[in-house]
Amino acid sequence: MIICGLTDLDRMILHLPVMLLLGGIGLILSLTSFWPVIAIGAILGMMTLMLVLSAINKMYRCWRRTDDFGDGDIWLMGAVCCWLGPISAVIVFLMACGLVATWGLILIAKGKEQVSSPLPFGVFVSIFLFAGR
Repeated sequence: MIICGLTDLDRMILHLPVMLLLGGIGLILSLTSFWPVIAIGAILGMMTLMLVLSAINKMYRCWRRTDDFGDGDIWLMGAVCCWLGPISAVIVFLMACGLVATWGLILIAKGKEQVSSPLPFGVFVSIFLFAGR
């Protein structure tokens, strides 16, 4: 997950095969007895979270004519949901949103970024993945 965050920081790209691999590992772990997330919760939570984030992205795209989330961010949140379960994934998502907004405001105040500049959301999700675990 740290590699995903660093890739997102450097190139603003989250590769789909890596996201699928991470989600698959989380799903396989949810099938075992020692993992705290049950498989059906992981699958339903992942599908719900990804659908909600995709809907938010579509509405934003209709309103502003640009993407809000990258597709990799949506897949990353799906993988996080498989690892942590739906409730913890939402908490990680909200904490990452708060941190990325704070980081963006700091960069805007320093004059390094503009309001419309993209920010690497995957980095902040990776940071809070371990906080949620």
